[in-house]
Amino acid sequence: MRKKIKIMLIVALLFYSMNINALTKNEMISLNLKNVAKYPIGNSHVQGGVATDEYVISVLLNNNTNSNSLLVLNKDTFKRVNVGNSSYHFGHGNDATYNKDINQIYVIDGKNIHVLDAKTLKLKSNISLKTGHNYHAIGYDELTNQYVLAYSANRKTIFDIMDSNFNLIRSFSIDINMTRQALTVKDGIIYYCAYEAGSITKYQSYYDGALKHGENALFVYDLDGNKKDIYYINKLGELENASFVNDHLLLQFHIGGNVTYYISTNLKKYNYVSEPNNYLDDNNLTSKSNVIIDSTQNLNQVPTNNSSSNDSVQQVDSIEFTAFDNMISDEKNGEISAINNMGNSTDTQIVDVPDTRNDTYLYLVGIIIIINLIFYIRKINLN
Repeated sequence: MRKKIKIMLIVALLFYSMNINALTKNEMISLNLKNVAKYPIGNSHVQGGVATDEYVISVLLNNNTNSNSLLVLNKDTFKRVNVGNSSYHFGHGNDATYNKDINQIYVIDGKNIHVLDAKTLKLKSNISLKTGHNYHAIGYDELTNQYVLAYSANRKTIFDIMDSNFNLIRSFSIDINMTRQALTVKDGIIYYCAYEAGSITKYQSYYDGALKHGENALFVYDLDGNKKDIYYINKLGELENASFVNDHLLLQFHIGGNVTYYISTNLKKYNYVSEPNNYLDDNNLTSKSNVIIDSTQNLNQVPTNNSSSNDSVQQVDSIEFTAFDNMISDEKNGEISAINNMGNSTDTQIVDVPDTRNDTYLYLVGIIIIINLIFYIRKINLN
């Protein structure tokens, strides 16, 4: 009997410790989305994505050949553009980013980066990263001239902050019990995409039951690892990547054999105050004065008009789009409300960001179970 009780106690402790940091919807903000485009992609799956001054790009992975192709759209009209090569080899092609200053696109491929000309989309070069980590996400921040690369280590996602030559500056980590996807960075703020598979899979090592299969989340942190917000996105499909288009957050989903594009309409604008010595000069890495990004308005505050709207997903090839900002005007009927391995070690210290996602209910349940078991054991011992 005592052996069984001890086993029950151990199981309760394990349950309690594993779920104490489980994500809960109560602490998340519902991200409102508006559909702007959809394209069929046949036997391919959208993975990475990026927006440049000219294009919105989806990195596709062919399920049969494991080769990659690019679906390229005009940034303002979302019309398809025939540019680039028909076949690339980016591996999984899980994420990409754009450096406006040198007009280059960077596609992450584990320990390597593929560099494309942002105008022609032709491959220019390949970069071998020095850290030895298998990265699945990459983003460039124009404000600080730094890159953010992410890799997984068990239940943690580790963000490496690098200079313009991909030298490691610092790192921080957060706990995510979901399928890790892509990221984008703007004005010192990281927007990290995650998808809930609803079970343990090849790409998700743990399922805590906090979100259901098909739900998504957008984690928002600054470059110093300070948590800003977590957004919830309902079952639109698998959230694959994010990027900014004309100051609006553009999300790409894989939905039923299509890549579907949504624009956020209620994303906040976040302030970033860099910590000392973190805002670095590109050449000599000497510290600059702190940078403050301050705004009281929503980043995605969209203009309103009185025109009618259609909330159905539409085929882009048959539609003439107006200017981008008019296309995503705040029309109530057209707005979709969404309630959504470790490699070689380095000398850089990884800052483990305290996880504030504490579920009070799980705390109470765990404590009650443990207290009851302790009293039951004591009662048996007294008898």
